Amino acid sequence: MQGANDSNNFADQGWYDLLVLAYNRLGRNSRKLSNELGIPFTTLLLWLKKKREPKDTNAIRSKLLAYFEKPYISGPNPSVMARIWQAMRCMRQFSDKELIAVAHSSKNYCQQVIKTLHACKYLRLVSAERRIFILARDTGPKPPTINKTRTAIFDNNINQEITA
Repeated sequence: MQGANDSNNFADQGWYDLLVLAYNRLGRNSRKLSNELGIPFTTLLLWLKKKREPKDTNAIRSKLLAYFEKPYISGPNPSVMARIWQAMRCMRQFSDKELIAVAHSSKNYCQQVIKTLHACKYLRLVSAERRIFILARDTGPKPPTINKTRTAIFDNNINQEITA
């Protein structure tokens, strides 16, 4: 995982390695990559699949390096629970209203998640009057799964069930 957090020295890599990295970064979508680089789609497919070398590898390499200089922002998480968990991990201290706004979830569902995680000792109440919580137990990036009766959670990071 350390390699993902490094400064990623792309200048040391060849044009084909850069092309494959860009392809993977865009979710293995050749059309998006061809639009991003301004290269015809079929030409890009020939380079990726048959490893045909372009006429001017330096021009392609410079386009790819320019692509990697742009900030990379992944899309929003489609799972509401994952968005709530990610927001809790990023904010560390939050109110239920802030969490609802940041995670784009319904008020009822967000409050049920907070109540269950608080009962399982994952959240600690800091201010009762303003309902501010702190994430007391951050076990990792995978969101916990709440059971149907909302009496326990299954922590996907430590593969353990935690009851209230």
